[in-house]
Amino acid sequence: MKITLPLIAGTIAVTFTSCTKEPTACFKASNENPELFEVITFTNCSEDAESYDWIMQTDFIEGTSRAENPTFTRDVDGTFNVELEVTSKNDKKSDVTSESITVIDVC
Repeated sequence: MKITLPLIAGTIAVTFTSCTKEPTACFKASNENPELFEVITFTNCSEDAESYDWIMQTDFIEGTSRAENPTFTRDVDGTFNVELEVTSKNDKKSDVTSESITVIDVC
């Protein structure tokens, strides 16, 4: 006796979604009103970030860093902007935050 079993061919579809978390940019300056030549340490408190791009914007000079926790020193008084852009793994998602720092001349 010959038995024939039906063969059911099916397709399984798998959908891949990005499970990369959205990074959150965050940093704290060691001093928001440092004196001339004082070293300012920027402590990174970002979450779910893989890379860091810092821009220290002054009147005519732009300093950059890719360090996680950079330091910066100013030899001229005045206000400058510090911007941090963090990027997730695979450079798919990013977030930006910034803060103004005012360097004072106490002399």
